[in-house]
Amino acid sequence: IYKAGHPTGFFETFVNLYKDFFKKIKNKKYKIKESDFNFDHCYKIIKVLSAMKISSKKHRWIETNVK
Repeated sequence: IYKAGHPTGFFETFVNLYKDFFKKIKNKKYKIKESDFNFDHCYKIIKVLSAMKISSKKHRWIETNVK
């Protein structure tokens, strides 16, 4: 079970995003476009998640250059 606060909200953001995509695809109301998932977007997500993992292990803030 997740504690209330920002980490939970961060996690739920992705859950809701993918749930919305799934519903639209399942109902055939949405077709995935290349602009929905591109290399730059995925790369930024991986950089942020990697920094979060390192921050957690080192118990300090890790900067990223993601904008």
